[in-house]
Amino acid sequence: MTWIALVAATLTVTWLWNQLPRYTNVALRKLLPTWFVSAAVFACALTISTNRVSHPPAIWAIWCVVALTVGALFAIDIFERRLPRQISLPCFVVTILGLIATTSTSPIGRWGPITGAVLFTSCIYFLHRVSRRSLGVGDVLVSPLLGCIIGWFNPWLIGSSLVFASLSGGIYAVFLLLRGTKRGEFFAYGPFLFLGTALAIISPL
Repeated sequence: MTWIALVAATLTVTWLWNQLPRYTNVALRKLLPTWFVSAAVFACALTISTNRVSHPPAIWAIWCVVALTVGALFAIDIFERRLPRQISLPCFVVTILGLIATTSTSPIGRWGPITGAVLFTSCIYFLHRVSRRSLGVGDVLVSPLLGCIIGWFNPWLIGSSLVFASLSGGIYAVFLLLRGTKRGEFFAYGPFLFLGTALAIISPL
């Protein structure tokens, strides 16, 4: 299955390489380090979590697609403060179809990814509404992708993911205030959703 993962990674990089210039004005040579470092970190979290459970070999191809896409979204959000739905939603469709087709480690089986996507999206949408839109639409639209990933392991880890994301985002907000940033100024929250997801799936299942 190694060659399938390599093919999936190659196709994903090619697709993202063509997509990125449409959604960021940052030169690709500046974007690349952030993209690949964040992708590598997310891939490590997926690898650690997956190696702890019984899994089908094909899951590595799905994780290649996920890690590279999350890395690209992380980089765009850092530099542009946006999470393009044209990238997050296609990846979600590919990921959830792949996860449903594989044997899930979730206590509720193949319903795990679907349950995770619904629960996580519902939570983020609620926060989007009550936060007076400071949590953007892009954050809502990337949440199905992150939710189905968590759901494949265990959908009940969604609570942990939200706690980790809130804590890390809150710490960063305090850091910005100490640096003199004006209260109420927006910052990219997508990276904290990605971090919360990574921390949740590597926490004890």
